[in-house]
Order: sequence, then structure tokens, then C-alpha cells
Amino acid sequence: NVATASIDGFDNLFFSANQPDTVSKRNRLGIMQGNYKNDAVTNIQNTVLKDAQFYSAMHPTVNKASTLLVFTSDMGGGKGGFDIYYATRKSVKNPWDAPKTFSNKLNTEGNEVFPFLSIDGYLYFANDSRTGLGGLDIYRILIKDALDGLGEVEHLPFPINSKFDDFGWGQGSNPLNGFFSSDRDGNDDIYLFTKNK
Repeated sequence: NVATASIDGFDNLFFSANQPDTVSKRNRLGIMQGNYKNDAVTNIQNTVLKDAQFYSAMHPTVNKASTLLVFTSDMGGGKGGFDIYYATRKSVKNPWDAPKTFSNKLNTEGNEVFPFLSIDGYLYFANDSRTGLGGLDIYRILIKDALDGLGEVEHLPFPINSKFDDFGWGQGSNPLNGFFSSDRDGNDDIYLFTKNK
């Protein structure tokens, strides 16, 4: 497994990858970092979390300033299942501080997965235990509110969410366009969307 890549404004690429565990023999996921240049990734190394024998960390998303890294983990200290955590640092030249969990306004006893930081200031993620349309549904909250433990999580309406699994939200430089994944047609496929202004 090598997936869910996110790049900051300094060509640092963060992604999930298998972390073989020689102690428990379980195959867990960890967050890796490398430098993306000339269509290649070099200098790959472990980043925030290095205890693969105890938990997984995956689905990283980083801001352009490289001062905020959001990810999913079952490390404990959350509400249950996979929760969303974050790590901060003063600048790209500094090491990451110890990870923290978001408040109970965001995390639930179910699974929060596939977080994504959008250019217009939202944290998008998928959850399987809130009252939605069924399966994994996509939600969002202003990242500033999430970090402050304030605000309310917003459920995205149909046709984004469906009674099937909907997840993996992504946007580029234009917040009116983007994509997400869904198995509403029987397989995990990628769907494009355009927002009305």
C-alpha cells in the first residue's frame, strides 16, 4: 500500500505506506515523507509517527506552508476506531510537534478517514457512524474551528453523498472543482464535481 499523497509548497510529498512490523507480525501503515522533483520522489523517510508495532497512521494532508499535517490513526487517545489527528510546527525547517487529536465535535466512536485540507480553509473527511445517507459519507468543517474545538461538522448533501461509500474528497487550486471516490455504481470509482457559485 502506497497511497493518499499530499504535497506542501516546498515540494515535500507526504504519503501512506506499509510499515512491516517484526514484533507483532501485523502489517500497519505509516506516514512517509519525500522530496518530489523532476517526476521522482527522493530522500524518503519516516515522518511524525514511528511506532508501527502499536498503531497505523495514514491519509496525510498537509497545508502549503508545511506547518499543519492532518492524518488518520488508531493510536489511541481518540473516540474509537480511526480518528483524525494533527501535528504542527513553526516552519518547514522545524520538526513536527507531538500529534494531537481533534475534539469530540469531529471524532466519533466510528471511523474518520481520508482527511483533506482545502485551499478555501475547510477540512473534509469521511465517516461511517454519523447520521448520513449510508456507508461512508463526506463531511466538512472549517479547519480553524476544528483546531479551536469549535464549530459544527457539516454533512455534504446528495449528489455528493449517497447510500453507498463516499470518500476521498480532493480539490486543486480552484475550490469550485474537485473529485471524490464512491462505490455507488458497484466499484470504487472517481467522480468529478463542479460547485455552483
